Amino acid sequence: MWDKPKIAIIGMGFLMSYLKPCYHHVIGDDLSKNIVASTATASTTEKKSKAMGFPVQCGDYFNMLVNFEPDLIFFSPPPSAAKAMAKEILTPYYSKVREEGKVLPDLYAFPPNPDGNFYLETIGKDINVVNILPNMASSLKDRDISQESYTIFNFPENHQWPEDNYKRLDDFFSPIGYTITVPSNLFNTMIGGFVASHISEEIAIAVSRGLKLALHNVTYSEIAGAMRFHLLNKEGRHINGSLECSLLKDKRLNKVLSHMLDEWISGMINFYSTQSLGEKLGKEIVIPQTDIFLQSAQLLTEEEIEYNNSCHATKGGLLEKALYVYDNNFKESIINIFSSYNEENSIAQDLKFQRLLAITAVYFQTNISATNVLKRQSFLPLIIFQVLIFNFIVKTKTHSIIFPSVEMVTTPHGINFPLLCNALFTAFSIPPQHGTSILTIVTLFILLLFMISVSFSE
Repeated sequence: MWDKPKIAIIGMGFLMSYLKPCYHHVIGDDLSKNIVASTATASTTEKKSKAMGFPVQCGDYFNMLVNFEPDLIFFSPPPSAAKAMAKEILTPYYSKVREEGKVLPDLYAFPPNPDGNFYLETIGKDINVVNILPNMASSLKDRDISQESYTIFNFPENHQWPEDNYKRLDDFFSPIGYTITVPSNLFNTMIGGFVASHISEEIAIAVSRGLKLALHNVTYSEIAGAMRFHLLNKEGRHINGSLECSLLKDKRLNKVLSHMLDEWISGMINFYSTQSLGEKLGKEIVIPQTDIFLQSAQLLTEEEIEYNNSCHATKGGLLEKALYVYDNNFKESIINIFSSYNEENSIAQDLKFQRLLAITAVYFQTNISATNVLKRQSFLPLIIFQVLIFNFIVKTKTHSIIFPSVEMVTTPHGINFPLLCNALFTAFSIPPQHGTSILTIVTLFILLLFMISVSFSE
């Protein structure tokens, strides 16, 4: 059991296929006797079975568990279906195992919601359960980057796993990087910054498009490489065999990109600090992820990036929301900013940069009381939101950090209220998650832009 565990997968999708190196690590070359899986789509079973090397069936989850008697259950349905499926499939199965006096299988839950406490309350407090966010960037263009990033564990509060079970869990994911444990009450908060890191590759693409409109043929791969060069040197992150990167020939543009990246990262880390995750853990989460996604922008085509995003962005999940907000409120602004770039003159001298937008991470942590919604028939969220503003230039009557050749005065004029209203409307209009009638916590990550009006001295 411990050497080659029997694994049953409920929800054989993209995420579970990504764990193939882990399956081989603990089981060996032949997976067919130790793993069974089920999916909701009948038309894909044959293809998935052939690709994975173990049987994949359609539905009939409960009988699959009864017949196979797994040591580990990998629970990976869509987040919207997780609670219902746990009650309908997992609860009766675990009850059956208890009645037969057999060892309860460990439960690896991959939807970020519900958290482990739900499974303990629904299935029983005698189970071992963990929420898992696996490292999804273990390889890029046949490059092994698995050890450059991590898998995140989230254990229910005050629920101690047996040492042997934890060792098996940790060892299982070792082929795709190291592991980080995040406190259970901060897991959703962590995901907000996690998906913000993902946007870095999109930013590199937008900057490149803008520069091309300004007749500067700088590829997004080169943009990402310059940003990564700055990141690696600033953080002292030097990994043997890691993808090479370098600065651009345009020194002024290097300064723009480095400062933009610094403020982007500091926004995420400062947000983490205000939400009790702390600066140290914040850096452990944000820096590797930003590095990985900048590598992605260095190596992959736009089509490949778009495809990966479609696979990673769970329907209704935070990454999907982040990408949506970026596409609709952020991307065109970045393109327009850099379309006015002139390397011979300071950007600050261009009047188009009176609307220079500082890249800002805005996080809405929303506590939604579904009970209130049901009782009052209205949506009454209790908003706790933190706005983190990090401008390219933050002091008045000083030399620009980005453009040192020009003395300038900056005047922050605060929030772009149309955009803020749009973000607030989005936050307030999101329905209660999972249809629960108890207090649920939804962390909504939104990217927003703040405007700076810039005037210049002689």
